[in-house]
Amino acid sequence: MVYQTNRIDVHHFYPEQITKLFPEFELLKALGAEAYRGELFFGADGKPAGHVVALMDKPEDDTQDVRSLFRLFTQRTGSEHKRMVLEAALARSEARYRELFDQLPVAIWTEDWSSMKHMFDGLARGGVKDWRDYFNNHRDQLRAAYDLVDNVEISSAAIDLYRYPNVEKLLEATSGAVVTEEELDTFRETFLSFMAGLMTFEFEAKETSGDGSEIIVRCRVVIPPKRRNNWSRVIFSNRGHH
Repeated sequence: MVYQTNRIDVHHFYPEQITKLFPEFELLKALGAEAYRGELFFGADGKPAGHVVALMDKPEDDTQDVRSLFRLFTQRTGSEHKRMVLEAALARSEARYRELFDQLPVAIWTEDWSSMKHMFDGLARGGVKDWRDYFNNHRDQLRAAYDLVDNVEISSAAIDLYRYPNVEKLLEATSGAVVTEEELDTFRETFLSFMAGLMTFEFEAKETSGDGSEIIVRCRVVIPPKRRNNWSRVIFSNRGHH
């Protein structure tokens, strides 16, 4: 028995004597198959992507309940197949992005400031209005805000610019435990500009690289338009020379 959808044979059912109907398939005989049920599942493009098959060792009745259960299982298999295909495509896309990201000649550093933004929102609800005065008089809170920053991605060019052997060593050198007061001041000026409605901030600073040499860094900090409400992505692009 064959069921069709848009002229494609979707469901095949042979209640008995499958080896006599298809004697050329030796595997059916080797498996001792008597009845056969199979159904196509489809990919995201709507085209057939695979076939779920059940072989029975004795004659099978084609009841509505069995057919519905088998179709449900096939649809679940199809959904899982689509998920795997999408994940593979996403992995390939991320690999291409990572390759491009690491080939950029500019040092790129991306961070997530959403936890810090949440902290500021809470302070605003508590009555803080003069942010510069508040953080000038509460350096502990400024350092606490710095510690809320999450690093998302750092390009190879950034690691090379700061002359560290790997990203882990670079992050250790820029953690809240070792940040200088001058760096905290620059950090404060950056987020104060964002609070004032500017979504781009530029500064120049003298920094120390992993080998102890001095770097003059010109940095541009941007919050993408879609992230301006929560500051969940902040992008630093750095150019510098030793």
